Amino acid sequence: MKLMPEQASCVVQAGHLAYSRDPAFLFAVCGNGVVVTLRDKVREFGAMAHVVFPRIETGSRPTNFHADTAVRSLVKILCDLGTAGSMHMEAQIFGGGHLNGMGRERAQDVVRKVRRILRELEIKIVSEDVGGVLGRKIVFNTANGETAAVKTTRIRRMDWLPEWEHQIGVRRIAYARGGADGTDS
Repeated sequence: MKLMPEQASCVVQAGHLAYSRDPAFLFAVCGNGVVVTLRDKVREFGAMAHVVFPRIETGSRPTNFHADTAVRSLVKILCDLGTAGSMHMEAQIFGGGHLNGMGRERAQDVVRKVRRILRELEIKIVSEDVGGVLGRKIVFNTANGETAAVKTTRIRRMDWLPEWEHQIGVRRIAYARGGADGTDS
């Protein structure tokens, strides 16, 4: 995977979504959160969500922190971008780690919920790297679906914020924050 200056990039924080019709690299760092990539393999565009909770609690406002909202939002985004349907989509799931058991049950619930939603929507999961005690640093190439997941015990907020971006002129793409409607929560 080589990042070219003309390709866009975005770091997808927890509770956020990112997508691009043009070739892009989407980055994420997760501990017990779960990163879901979705890609139209025919039209070669994709999206990523970084979720933390399996479902919306009764009385709560839907946000992209929740798997049931974020995964369906990714599908809608790909449909709006022109995908021909679920038979052209493929998904990957990463994360759900737990250090010393902290967040283990919630992380496992998120992974199960993501799998269930994708199965209901008839979207094939082509790759998974979930569970265990390590966090993950993920980079996803929307153009060809290649994904690298580096397992690590060192997870920091700034991990994937490449200092060199300004030197080669990488263009950042827009992303949706927190709320399911793209507004900050």
